[in-house]
Amino acid sequence: MNETNQTRLTAKDSLRTGSRTFFFASFLLTSDVAHKAARLYQFCRYVDDVVDLAKDSSEAKMSIQHLLSDFELIEPHDREIINARALFEECGIPLWIPRELLRGVETDVDGVEIRAEEDLLQYSFRVAGTVGLMMCYVLGVNEASARNHAVDLGIAMQLTNILRDVKEDAMMGRRYIPSSWVPNILIKDILSDSECIDQELITIGLERLHALSEIYYKSGFLGLPFIPIKSRYAILIAGELYRNIGLTIKDKGYNFRGDRVVIPLLSKFIITFRDVVLATLSKNFWSRPRAHEKRLHAPIATYPISSENSPTL
Repeated sequence: MNETNQTRLTAKDSLRTGSRTFFFASFLLTSDVAHKAARLYQFCRYVDDVVDLAKDSSEAKMSIQHLLSDFELIEPHDREIINARALFEECGIPLWIPRELLRGVETDVDGVEIRAEEDLLQYSFRVAGTVGLMMCYVLGVNEASARNHAVDLGIAMQLTNILRDVKEDAMMGRRYIPSSWVPNILIKDILSDSECIDQELITIGLERLHALSEIYYKSGFLGLPFIPIKSRYAILIAGELYRNIGLTIKDKGYNFRGDRVVIPLLSKFIITFRDVVLATLSKNFWSRPRAHEKRLHAPIATYPISSENSPTL
């Protein structure tokens, strides 16, 4: 097996084992685009694991700093960075975007206690909006205005991740629900079974989190007409499957102490068939939006998301 085929297999395996949702949606992509998307996922998974699998925060910080330093080298040392840089050069992805992803993941090292909605959206942009932005290049979407909607879909999906993983995140010392939404609720309260804890207040925070995700999904899906038709349905389904995780959590009464919500395979096929039909009949699936809602990017306005210029960040 040659090196190219081995890389292809490794990237595909990483996607299949790391995200069943993205792997399912990838079958709607062409072979070349699916491989590039899998390579991007492989890089993102590697970055997450550097933090989540480190033996302590010191090791995690050192690893992230090592990756950031490697990005600046003409000839990186880390094999995953070498592979990622090859993808970025192939697709024309500016290095400031994956660099922000690394910096976003680094903020998870010492635990997280988000204070305000603005902080939540900034974090979500760095760890997921950047991925949506990179996917524009992978998909061959060249219009600068399309990137705003790609970022929004990434943010929406990250908010769903947070909604789904409240308990797991708390166990790692992370609380992404803004304290401005749930004052006086601490990480230990999320993990506590005590009746003295105000469960209703936490639920209100989760309701707001879900409502915020729906706003960003709506804007994210408005960007679908920018995507080539051969890839458009795949992004639609990936987004809708994630969105249905949030809807399922809502239907279960935001029970953050229950089992982790997943979408069964049969349900994925049903959602795919339903949403492909509905989207095909929808004007928004074919007609590009007139303008992006600027207020959605107020917390991240310093980033040149729809600019052709690549800043030094």
